[in-house]
Amino acid sequence: MHIREMYVKFSSFVNMKGFYLNVSSISSIYKSNTAASFTFGLQPVELLKGNWYVALVEMFLPSATSLKPKYVLTNFIESSVVGETRRQVLRVVYEKKRHLTFSPEYYRVTDKILDTLEFELIDSKGILLDIAGETQVRLHFAPWSVV
Repeated sequence: MHIREMYVKFSSFVNMKGFYLNVSSISSIYKSNTAASFTFGLQPVELLKGNWYVALVEMFLPSATSLKPKYVLTNFIESSVVGETRRQVLRVVYEKKRHLTFSPEYYRVTDKILDTLEFELIDSKGILLDIAGETQVRLHFAPWSVV
């Protein structure tokens, strides 16, 4: 089963327990997207009221990768210290499988308006992963009261 969804209507997903968002590196209007660096535009734009958190709960990679750590970065969460720098790390992945499922680790969403979500997959040196094809991520957004 693959996750593929270009536009999301939040009104059918948002409730007091949160909502899931499926994002694909190829389901976007942005032509510069790659499997390791992609931007996703939400239509319609959603205003998050209150304190929200997000967790990466599932990911499909185009191919199995090395066992070295991979960092999933995004632009809408608080940054944290990773090594000697601050980065917006959504997840550190050590496995080399194509289909990964995760127990939720929630991070505070810093943007109150969700319109453009950016993702990068990098190695421990900060270099984009050398992968081609489609990357898919499934996110769970939850209000502070649920986390």
